[in-house]
Amino acid sequence: MSTVDHQLLPVLRKASDSELAPLVEYITKAFSSGLESKPRYKQHQPAHSQYADLIAEELREFGGNTVMNLFRRSGPEWKTVVIDVADKLKASYEQAWEVERIELAVLAAITHKAWEGMDATQRRELLTQMDLSQSSTQLFPQEKLMAQLQTSHFYGLLLASLIANVFASQLLGRTVVSSAVSFVAARGAASFLGPLGWMISGLWTAFDLSGPAFRVTIPAVVQVALLRQRIHATPEADKVWWEYHRWQDEQNADSWVANMLRMVGLSTAASVRRERNSAFEQGTAAGHQQATEEYADRVFARMEEVRCFEQRCAAMLAVAFAYAQEQGIAPSAVRSDIEACCLGMMSSHLSEVMQAAVERQITRPASLTDALAAAVALGIDSSETDTLIAVLHEAFWQSADAS
Repeated sequence: MSTVDHQLLPVLRKASDSELAPLVEYITKAFSSGLESKPRYKQHQPAHSQYADLIAEELREFGGNTVMNLFRRSGPEWKTVVIDVADKLKASYEQAWEVERIELAVLAAITHKAWEGMDATQRRELLTQMDLSQSSTQLFPQEKLMAQLQTSHFYGLLLASLIANVFASQLLGRTVVSSAVSFVAARGAASFLGPLGWMISGLWTAFDLSGPAFRVTIPAVVQVALLRQRIHATPEADKVWWEYHRWQDEQNADSWVANMLRMVGLSTAASVRRERNSAFEQGTAAGHQQATEEYADRVFARMEEVRCFEQRCAAMLAVAFAYAQEQGIAPSAVRSDIEACCLGMMSSHLSEVMQAAVERQITRPASLTDALAAAVALGIDSSETDTLIAVLHEAFWQSADAS
């Protein structure tokens, strides 16, 4: 009789049918799979959530020695499977770590292998996509990457979705979830996805893997890592989303920062909705089942909207700092306005992305001409920057008059 694995089964039970589908395909494509012979599988498939426990059992059995499985009457616990994969991929980890952290170490090991095949431009792109500050592209930022993955479920979800989609593309001939592809593309990670895909296509040779079990357990560990990170990231995304809109509804938004955030947020929301609807329509036309409501609405679109919100804000802040410089307003006063507004918006200080944007404008301020050109290049309509400058003129004039 098999035993319940509390490190794996709860994750699978929170997954949808479409999220479980890659795991089922990895299992059923294997020569020694027993899942297809199970009555519950025959009765319910492709409603994979009806037999998540059977999927968990199969994954664990692939991770163990057949003789040992007979002795245990079940496969090893999921952590043992993940450690086995981590060892095969030469990941840096400690046995005492929790299973989630070792899964992240597996993602980092795969990324490290991709790093070895990248040129300097691709490495810089990877550092940019993962928001890792590093001047050199010679050494792989192992510690920084692991720290980023552990402190931000957003980045854990991003990296897991990239790798999981490449595995599914190479081994199953399709992506994990169609909406994840548009999320990755919108993130601008194509130059990262290219070398990563090239590396994974030759993964079995690169790591000298033997035995069909690893052809199941390696992509399975990545897919489970994706599911686990999605579960953790959803509350984060929802909280940021909810707090932002709550603040927008409650505030008068009479400061220049609040007006700027309102302009950027509303236009970004409309843009994301258009992109999401377009992706859905294209998928429907192609005859593919979409997970739009399930993924795009629940996690990916919200995360992408927050990311676009910050990116557009950074561009508009560059305009604000440049205009302030022309008007003789101290950068410290501009920073003070921004921080006060963000404390009201989310009851917290500036995010790391916004802090970096502010510091960049204080240490290396752009000219107003360059800032406006950068905003236009990002797709911000000139009417928005004109409106912002009008608001800035009024705000800075009032500040100067008050002093």
